[in-house]
Amino acid sequence: MPVIEWSEALQLGDAATDANHVEFCALLNAVADAPDAEFIAALVGEPGARAEKVVGDALRAAVRGALRSIASIKTSLSPEEQKNYTMAVVNSGLIVSKSANDRSASVPVALMAQASMTEVGRNLAASGISSLSLTDVLKEVAANSVSYLGNLKVSDDQLVDSVAAIAAGLSSGASNENTVNTISKTVANAVSGQLPSLGLEAERLTNAVKLISAKIVEGLSGTSLSAQVLTDAKAGLSEG
Repeated sequence: MPVIEWSEALQLGDAATDANHVEFCALLNAVADAPDAEFIAALVGEPGARAEKVVGDALRAAVRGALRSIASIKTSLSPEEQKNYTMAVVNSGLIVSKSANDRSASVPVALMAQASMTEVGRNLAASGISSLSLTDVLKEVAANSVSYLGNLKVSDDQLVDSVAAIAAGLSSGASNENTVNTISKTVANAVSGQLPSLGLEAERLTNAVKLISAKIVEGLSGTSLSAQVLTDAKAGLSEG
């Protein structure tokens, strides 16, 4: 079943942007509809490649293209429209993440969620919105993504891992030397605040909060942030 049904109602009136969105929808739908034997080929066009890498690359490319299209015409979209399109991209990425996990045990939903969320964070940060607006958008994206993931009926273990991956991806993608403390705390609090709605047991809930901070630090460690900035960010998360 298609993830997104393209229609005239989704057109923005910019030919290049609309064409990009059509391509984005086609990629997502090809992933969702592909038989198991054709799953990897549907993503990358060539069978036999290493699943963990090629699936992540394909999803990152799709998310990146869609969000750059939104950013390129942001002057003609209201803040609410930008937010709605961003959430549509995020939700679609999570659907494909779960689809990847369902088709192949070697493609964890958490890995896919982090790949797409890193691209979401990176492109939101590059879109030209102010830091204050960026934290507001990231807060909503983080909270809504966790809620949406909970609706996809993944196991509790997958859910906890994927929630932490969402936080890690958004934080590492959107942060720079000057914003990392604010963004990492904002994302951690937004994601953690959504956890009680997922129906996790008390012990698992406590472990999930710890894992979120650990995964954010791990994700930030893979960026170009300086050692001192990383130390300060880790300390800030511990205080939060």
